[in-house]
Amino acid sequence: MKKTLSMCWKTLLETARDWQLSGVYLLFPAAMIAMYFMAFGQTPSMSNWLTLLVDNRDRGVLGAQLVDALTTAQFDGQPIFSVRTGLDERSGRIALEEGKAALLLVIPADFTDALRSPTGSPAELEMHGDPLSDNYLFARSFLSGEVQAFIDRQTGWTRPPTGTYEFLPNTGKVSDFAAGVPGVLVFGVMFSTVASALMLARERSAGTLERLRMSGASGGVVLGGVALANLVMALVQAPISFGAALLMGFRSPGSLPLAIGITVLLCMGAVGCGFLSACFARSEGAAVAISTAVMTPLVFLSGAIFPMPRFELFRIGGQAVQLIDFMPTTPAASALSKVLLHGMGAESMVYELVLLVALCVGLLALGAVVYQRRVLRGL
Repeated sequence: MKKTLSMCWKTLLETARDWQLSGVYLLFPAAMIAMYFMAFGQTPSMSNWLTLLVDNRDRGVLGAQLVDALTTAQFDGQPIFSVRTGLDERSGRIALEEGKAALLLVIPADFTDALRSPTGSPAELEMHGDPLSDNYLFARSFLSGEVQAFIDRQTGWTRPPTGTYEFLPNTGKVSDFAAGVPGVLVFGVMFSTVASALMLARERSAGTLERLRMSGASGGVVLGGVALANLVMALVQAPISFGAALLMGFRSPGSLPLAIGITVLLCMGAVGCGFLSACFARSEGAAVAISTAVMTPLVFLSGAIFPMPRFELFRIGGQAVQLIDFMPTTPAASALSKVLLHGMGAESMVYELVLLVALCVGLLALGAVVYQRRVLRGL
């Protein structure tokens, strides 16, 4: 154990002297969070992406009143729509095709007359948009309820509600920025794949690895020291990343220690991938190239950055097991989202945690065994 700690300390000192590597490793997630904040941090309300275009042709006054009601409509204390008026139907359709709006509402000319008729049957409103667009579907669902409420107020009708809208706990005001934080953290932790592969490649190319072996240091000491050094760096990286997110307005209802623990577990899997990458690299450049090629699909195909299509393999006790679940980044991203966005505890993510531990420990063990057989035995 003493030799492993000495190897860990040596690796940390060398990494600290290489300020480029240590800086990128420690600050990369914080920099990504800053970029996410600049891109999405100013959109705390759904009105920023539910732009509603209104072509009001009504000859009476109720059309304008409906527009005012939609402009002031709120959900969970935030505006629902960003309403734009003054466009005709042709201009509105062009805006829809260009992706500048979620929905175009056309209020017919007889809207007021129809509402004030003895029958109280309103003229039909026209709603235009892309039925395959999530924004259109979301906008239409809210718009239908707001329009019906306005009509009921004008006609004096009282009818039972047909449904209610409710977000998952703690997600009612989650912005795009906040939703991206778990994925950015996963991306940052997976940089350990590159760092650990580069560390081993440097030891090999400089001849240090051979001298360590001649001094009696076992493969377990060398690999254990490198792995432990990466875990220490992950423990430093996580608070920096969370601190950057907090400074930019991110607030989590969940346990930050639990989230940090998840990132440390993922780091073990990333180090294992780094060991496997180093098996095929004889130079530092090759180590970076190979480890990056390994890391990239693990991040982008996991659902950590953007949603992936479901491909269910089988079920265990009602739990769907997907193909991408066998990448450690997938359960890690899911667990981090549950903690940071939904405020859930460890008891609510047993599947993710068990799978994450099994995959990360397995990858670390596999990487260590393969590296010792392919590289260390040849020294």
